[in-house]
Formats: sequence, structure tokens, C-alpha cells
Amino acid sequence: MSALQADAVLDLPGDELVVGVVGVVFAIVGVLFVAVVVLIVVTAVKRARAAKAAGLDPFAADIQVMGTIAHAQALAPDRPVEERLAEIERLYAAGTIDAAERSAARARILGAG
Repeated sequence: MSALQADAVLDLPGDELVVGVVGVVFAIVGVLFVAVVVLIVVTAVKRARAAKAAGLDPFAADIQVMGTIAHAQALAPDRPVEERLAEIERLYAAGTIDAAERSAARARILGAG
């Protein structure tokens, strides 16, 4: 193949089209990559702000929530009626609940017990 033929092969209009398409594809991929990175950063900032607003450490919020759930009374096994009544009396003696709340709680406990 002569030098003239090699130049003719390299100057085909289709080559410019391929180069242009490859350039556009790279540009689209680059824009998508930047968009994903921005989305990740925005999401991380919003989650950190929400965790701080809830009084949680943004880096350990999931562990703190799991610990709270594990120690929640709603998930505790059923306690005996006597223990629940004693708890109501303790709350009443400490002034945490008033007489009406004490009566309502006792009625609920004794009705369910």
C-alpha cells in the first residue's frame, strides 16, 4: 500500500463520525458520573443533618437506633402483673404520673392481666 493510499484510508468521512460519536459517548458518561457523585454527596449531607437533628451521631446512627430498639419496653417480654403495678406505683410516688393516670394505668393492667 502506498503512502497516498494510506492517507486516503485515514481521511474517510466515516472515521470522523466514529470519533465524534465516541466523543459524545464519553461526554455523556462523564456527565452521568458527575451527576451520580453529586447525588451521593447531597444524600450523605441530608442524612447527616437529619441524624444530627434527631440527636444521633451521623456515623453511628444505625447502631444507636438498633440499641434503642433492643432496649425498648414495647419489645420486652411480658412482665408479671405485680411488676407492672409496682412500676405504676413507683411512677406515682416519684410524681411522674398523677392520680388519674395511675388509676387508668392500673385499670388497663388489671383488665389485661
